[in-house]
Formats: sequence, C-alpha cells, structure tokens
Amino acid sequence: MVVHATGLGALFFGDETVPGSLAAANSNVENFSVSTPEFATAVWLQNNVRYPGIIQSDIFGHLVLLSEPGSYDLLDEIVPREVDKSAYVYLSTENLRGVSQAATENLTYYSVYQTTLPFFNQHFYVVYSTGVTRVYH
Repeated sequence: MVVHATGLGALFFGDETVPGSLAAANSNVENFSVSTPEFATAVWLQNNVRYPGIIQSDIFGHLVLLSEPGSYDLLDEIVPREVDKSAYVYLSTENLRGVSQAATENLTYYSVYQTTLPFFNQHFYVVYSTGVTRVYH
C-alpha cells in the first residue's frame, strides 16, 4: 500500500500515470515546467510578434508563453475550426507528440485530444522551430 500511495508503484509496475514529482517527462510535468527549447521559442515570439498579432496555443503552450510574455494577444485554442488564418500558432513539445489540451473559461473542465498536425502542415508555414517546438504562421 505504501508503494502505491507514494506514487512509486507507477514506476515499479509501469503505470501510465506517473506523478510529475517522480518523472522527468509526461503530461503532469509539461503542465508545470518549461524546457530550454520552449523558452527559446517564447523569446523568439516575444521579439517577432507585436500587437495586434495573435498567438494561438493550447494549455501546454500557455505556460511556456507566459514565461516570456509579449505584446501580442494570446488565445488558448488550436482546434482547426477556431484557428485564425492570420495568427501565429505555437505547438509545444507535448503538442508535437500528438497531445493537446483544452479547458473551459473557468478552468473547471479539461479535455485532452489529438493534435491535428496535418491541418497545420497543410494550411500554415513553419516560421520557427527548435526541433521539439514549432511556430506556424
């Protein structure tokens, strides 16, 4: 019981839900940390996108973009029907792995869905990439 109560059971027995405090990478960690390539992308956006520019990202990307806030508008939405054709779209490391998150305005409900990379590749150009992050425009 102690092994499972501390979260160590997930490490020993291969559970998918390893706590963020015990793992170096998973969605729990992505929600609370900014990697060096993600920070570099936030700095690039801060230096290259000015108001009235729009950057769209999901919840994973929101944390990254708040690490170096810019003068642009930030929208937490990357579902294809909601993406502005003139916006910059920031995809984080987790997004490029195929996972995106959305939340209601009051942050009561969260939804995880598959990132629609083919949509972005077909309708936008890559203007910046670190290899593990990508900015489309």
